[in-house]
Amino acid sequence: VRFRMQVEPFICDVVGVSKRLVEAIAPFTQEENPNTIQEAEESLKIHKIQRRKTLETLHVDELASEGERIRVRLHSPAKEHFQNNPDFKATVETIEVLLNRVENVRTRLDGLWTTKKEKLETKIREKKFEKEANQIIEWFEQYAEEFFETHTEMGESLEVAQALVNELLEFEDKTKDIVQHTDRLLKQASKLEGLQHVGRSVKDLTVRIKGLLSDFELKMEHRKKRLDDAVRLHNIMETAINWCIEGVEFLSNYDILAVDLNDIDPIHTKTQLNQFQQLYPPPTKDDIQMLSDAVSSMESHWGREGFQFALNRIVELHDRFELYHKLLDEMIEQKN
Repeated sequence: VRFRMQVEPFICDVVGVSKRLVEAIAPFTQEENPNTIQEAEESLKIHKIQRRKTLETLHVDELASEGERIRVRLHSPAKEHFQNNPDFKATVETIEVLLNRVENVRTRLDGLWTTKKEKLETKIREKKFEKEANQIIEWFEQYAEEFFETHTEMGESLEVAQALVNELLEFEDKTKDIVQHTDRLLKQASKLEGLQHVGRSVKDLTVRIKGLLSDFELKMEHRKKRLDDAVRLHNIMETAINWCIEGVEFLSNYDILAVDLNDIDPIHTKTQLNQFQQLYPPPTKDDIQMLSDAVSSMESHWGREGFQFALNRIVELHDRFELYHKLLDEMIEQKN
């Protein structure tokens, strides 16, 4: 009876803890949805303090220590002659049940606390991701889009076109950091999506960023191609115009349509024509087609008229040289 009276406070305390457990674990089961990084960090800080306060309020550590001391006393040599006493046996069984209950309380508290801690830590990472993601989205939707909307000129001359190419390369160099940051953020999103307790916003923002990055890369490639084509166009046009100037001068000396065909030496004229075209290669049909397509797509009416005039002269002279080759080949065949 005296021993039972000694352990009765322990029994009452454990029973009391069990009754207060539902109220004690309420903070650990309450869902929180902080809207900012600061709110999430503050919630995590409070949650860490709450665990210590809850264990202190329920006296879990003290009860566990007291229960172990009682267990040792129950199995001490002094109590051997009580082992077969029904009342003593009942007390031993009660103590073991209560010790298990104390351990279960601790385990449950730790489990709930850990789960909520993981949720809050994930929420902090999620909010940080959202902040960076929105900054990336703002850059793509405003800064990058503004650049492409205000940089549509192809260049009315080779110098201007080359300057636009250099400007685009400078812009691309400036965007390397943001593109690399975007790649890192997408890798971070992939890790976040593999965690529990992650909200839908991470996936939605990831899809949006991938779309903007893909659109940005396509626009960069399109702009590069158009400017490269513009530079090539001006180079072809410049070469073709020089060829025209030399060709007109050449034909002034070897204009086979201006004299009686019987008065010219077709072999000598053919040789001179071949030598001229080795020195000044004529534009290919692909070059002429490219010039024609480029002129047709020009937005500037003034620029298109100038290019169209030059293109017409190039095509006329090109056709004339082909005709000369054909006539001379026929004359040489007849002579042979």
